[in-house]
Amino acid sequence: MFYRKWGRLPVPGRDAGVNGSMSRAGVKSTILISILLALLLLLSPAALAANLGFTSDIHGSTDNLSSWLEKLKDDVTILDHMILGGDYEGAAVAQQCAGIVQSIYQDTSCILVRGNHDPISPIFETGLIYEDDEYAVYVMDSAGFSFADTEINDLAAKLKQIKASKPVFVASHCPIHYFSGRYTSNADALLKVLNQHENVVFLWGHNHTVKDPYYGKVLVKGDKIITASGGAEQAISFTYLSYGAMRDGNNGANGLLASLGKNLNGTQIDFDYREQAAAMTVRAVKLPETDTELNFTDSEQIASWARSSVAAAVDSRILT
Repeated sequence: MFYRKWGRLPVPGRDAGVNGSMSRAGVKSTILISILLALLLLLSPAALAANLGFTSDIHGSTDNLSSWLEKLKDDVTILDHMILGGDYEGAAVAQQCAGIVQSIYQDTSCILVRGNHDPISPIFETGLIYEDDEYAVYVMDSAGFSFADTEINDLAAKLKQIKASKPVFVASHCPIHYFSGRYTSNADALLKVLNQHENVVFLWGHNHTVKDPYYGKVLVKGDKIITASGGAEQAISFTYLSYGAMRDGNNGANGLLASLGKNLNGTQIDFDYREQAAAMTVRAVKLPETDTELNFTDSEQIASWARSSVAAAVDSRILT
């Protein structure tokens, strides 16, 4: 599983035993243990396995990319992969972007996804581009606003061969969901395949000019999307999020950092749209926009993808 397993803390009186009675000292001990367990769960570190950077839709704004990467390197000194999701404005700009990445992160491999503003070029790879013991990266060419059957079938075959416990980042320029008149053909066929694999992390771009509200959000198993105008909502069983948009910074999301860690429960991924940490924290604890305070007593009430960020915010007294 991608996210930490969080158990419900003991409830004094209900979990005390058959008769439900406890001494006053026993109650205090249980409360103290509960608090300590909560702190340990929230603050327990996961051994870092990899850092991956993502962005998309640069549209010639290479200065933005340079600034974003320089800022990222202030506290993320090692980046294992940088994945760019298309719409550079051609292969020459794409190569320039790759050069910028490697001038700042000299040992970082750069994967270039093709967008609809990018003519066909051999620098844009497709298929299973990378796999090691920690994660895999699969690139789809949706620049023609369609998911090809041949690619869907190849992806399905590759996913069956990869361990279900290993994260697979599926990189596409076009999204699966429909918004504001924009859709990607054959999305339902792709969705059917992806819903069989909870270890998939699907990355998308393209919608930065239509104010797509999904920018800066992380959808997880159980969330729903539509794939066509007037279509029914369909639940997803994988992780679904945007790269961010480098030129426009939709919802404050210019780019994304995914940090993979190992803990007792397997692989954990923390997603960080660095330009909007405060907004991400609010969404993490499911705080309504009209409210200023929300009390929660159980870590299950915090979105799984953001528990580490919330813990850090509590530790530094940003949240109380």
